[in-house]
Amino acid sequence: MMKQGHDLQASYEFDKVLSEHTNMMDCRKTKKPYSEEKMRELVDNEYNVLKLLIGVAEKGLAADHQNIILSIFSMLSMFTVSLYYFDEQYYFNNRSALGDKDVWHSSHQNWMSVYDKLSSPWFIEMLQDYAMFETNLNTLGIDVYYMALVEQIRDLREKVEDNQKLIIALGDIELLHSLHDAINIKYISAELEKELPEYTFMGRVVENQMDFSYFQATRETLKESGLKVQVVFIHSTCKFEVWISGYNRKIQSRYYKMLCNSECLFEVCSDPERNDFILKAPVEKEITTDTPEAIIAEIKGKVTELETYIQKSAKA
Repeated sequence: MMKQGHDLQASYEFDKVLSEHTNMMDCRKTKKPYSEEKMRELVDNEYNVLKLLIGVAEKGLAADHQNIILSIFSMLSMFTVSLYYFDEQYYFNNRSALGDKDVWHSSHQNWMSVYDKLSSPWFIEMLQDYAMFETNLNTLGIDVYYMALVEQIRDLREKVEDNQKLIIALGDIELLHSLHDAINIKYISAELEKELPEYTFMGRVVENQMDFSYFQATRETLKESGLKVQVVFIHSTCKFEVWISGYNRKIQSRYYKMLCNSECLFEVCSDPERNDFILKAPVEKEITTDTPEAIIAEIKGKVTELETYIQKSAKA
């Protein structure tokens, strides 16, 4: 009963912070980001809930070991995102006043100590014990399980530390955000290529006079029709679009004539001689607020929808 009480308290504190973290991400999405002070409070609260969860696990007070491990890693991911954003705000808001002094918040070292705690032998042993005694994993499975989680802790820590190095090296928040976007676009391109093995991805991410970046792909059924898929990132809005395009203007015009007078589910180009797409669909998930995995999943769906629509239209 006492263990269940600790689980309930930890769950209650987790849910409170989860709600606030979700609100913070939604405010970023609507271009109304939290103030520096609100971000500091959020980082503090997430750190304190992490300490609570780790304390429950370390003292053996958790009734449900699977749930406490999941909660720790979920909270660590949220904490990392919040700290990542707070570091940017704090540095660029205060660098002129800080000068050559320590450029990070005075609590930063304390916040970072949570990664050390979760990399310590006792926590690794706890993961191994859970995998050994409470799952059906074999010896190899146990090793893969705990090593993957240890690697996740290291990756999250490096995300914060690498961002700090970039902040200082670049010294310009717009340049920093542009670099983050470029890195994410390349990652999305690489992961999408794995997710869509039936497609041939053509070359690298291309910059179009800094207005937008794009990468493109095709497969046999599209290629035979002179079509290709383009995944486009619009710099001014930080949003993705998925385009179906022709290999040349002649193909663009042929499909335009086929679609221009029909009731279309997608945006049809207004001028095939000027536009670089035949059809396009916006991606609702955003690079500034959503995970790459969520963006990739939506892009995959848009690719399928657009291809199915244009192929059916061609046969009609």
